[in-house]
Amino acid sequence: GLFCLGGKFPASMVLNPPLCAMMTGCVCGAVPGIRGLFVETDRSFGSQPPLQFLSATMVVLGDAFMSAMLLVLGGNMQLPSTSPGQKQKPPTAHPPESATAGKLEQRVVGLTVVARLVALPLIGLALQGVVEMLGLLPDDKLLRFVLLLQFTAPTAANLGTVATYQGHGQREVSQVALQQYLFAVPAITAFMVYYLTLF
Repeated sequence: GLFCLGGKFPASMVLNPPLCAMMTGCVCGAVPGIRGLFVETDRSFGSQPPLQFLSATMVVLGDAFMSAMLLVLGGNMQLPSTSPGQKQKPPTAHPPESATAGKLEQRVVGLTVVARLVALPLIGLALQGVVEMLGLLPDDKLLRFVLLLQFTAPTAANLGTVATYQGHGQREVSQVALQQYLFAVPAITAFMVYYLTLF
């Protein structure tokens, strides 16, 4: 059986492949002995790390990450409402849930985009202003800029991968993410210009 967290959520819903890959990368990068197996460091094993070919392969795959994610994003938006081989049921007065699955109203998508790209950066500005007034942040302009930038970024592309891995919500996530990426270009540009004027 699956291990459940608190008896509610199976571990497979939390420990998804992108999260496991990120955690593994953090461990490999933080431990000098393991990092020396992949890249040249002061503690490298000889003149050339034994697993340098693997790190070079990861770099090549990483360069194509965003392009591959956009392909997955577009493919998820074209998923059929019924699985392959499933027989279509005769029409009824009330359409089945599968017929409307994955279709979000434009009003819902628009409010989600506004909340993520406009409301959340403003909330981040207010929160950081309060933290600075309390003297909890060091006097580091780069740190403050990065903290503000975290509130401005759109939803991570890995969310679409997680939805695809779980097998539900792919079309909804892809629809919202696509609109966010379209409007993120002017939104992030405007907020970054404003952030630079604060320092």
